[in-house]
Amino acid sequence: MPSDVSNDGEGATGSAPPARTTWSEDRFRKVLDLLQEGVVIMDSDGHFELTNAAARRILGADARDLVGVHHSDQGVDLPLYDGNGREMTSDQHPIHWIQRTGMTLSGEVVGVDRIDGTRIWVTGHGCLLDPDDPQHSSVLFSFTDITEHYDTRERLRHDATHDWLTGLPNRGFVLERAEVALSAPDDGRLMAALFIDLDKLKSVNDRHGHSTGDEVLRIAAQRMRSVARPQDLLARLGGDEFVALLLHPVGPGEVDEVARRLHRVLLDEITAGPVRVRIGASIGITTVAPGDARTSAELLRDADVAMYQAKAKGPGNTSHFRSAPP
Repeated sequence: MPSDVSNDGEGATGSAPPARTTWSEDRFRKVLDLLQEGVVIMDSDGHFELTNAAARRILGADARDLVGVHHSDQGVDLPLYDGNGREMTSDQHPIHWIQRTGMTLSGEVVGVDRIDGTRIWVTGHGCLLDPDDPQHSSVLFSFTDITEHYDTRERLRHDATHDWLTGLPNRGFVLERAEVALSAPDDGRLMAALFIDLDKLKSVNDRHGHSTGDEVLRIAAQRMRSVARPQDLLARLGGDEFVALLLHPVGPGEVDEVARRLHRVLLDEITAGPVRVRIGASIGITTVAPGDARTSAELLRDADVAMYQAKAKGPGNTSHFRSAPP
């Protein structure tokens, strides 16, 4: 991509015409390599045509790893991810999006798996080099590594939505997720809420101290998470209270089976340092029927009511919420 740069201004009368400066390809590449921003050019089939030093540094590669090689060939596989960490499909790939729309891509946050497998996050700019022929045009990308900023943002987001002790989602997160799941289509629709109250944690704190109680809480949370279904959400509301949101699909009797599994792992002896204890739990359940008009807060309230009904029957029991007759 050499180009000529000329000075077209007029000189003094009778003077020689201004000199023309010719930019060699070597000089152009040296300029690109001085940039702190990564620059790559990819052809319409996704082959690397040009990379500068910053791009190779950011991608963890050298020129022979990239130039002339397809971005997804074995050994040069650089999967891309959207800002939420979901792997992009072929149709979502920036090259295909730019070719399809003819538009410029700017400011998007994209994850890239480097050649060594490390995931980085970049943001930048992409555009066609030949806008008149988008399907066959090469695409220019310039980008900056924002991995440190992205990781810091994700840590802050995680800390704001998760319990510091157990690592589980917190009350705010579960209320928001439940509200979304109430109006979700079949996949991911909220089917039931289980309110879980650990029966004997207060006595553990009183007898052995809060540090032991905290360790018992962490172990109890790990055990509950180990028996929860993959699609379900387990969260800590605070203190010794937890909630499990059961999402579609839920087979006949599966809600009660989940409750039985929770009881079983929580009744097993817990070893916290030199202390061995058994705690158990009381569980309240409310199910969500089609057309249920309750909000997420109302669902948790009703599951909480059912939990107190279970606790009234003695430790280790389960109760289903039954609405009062009109």
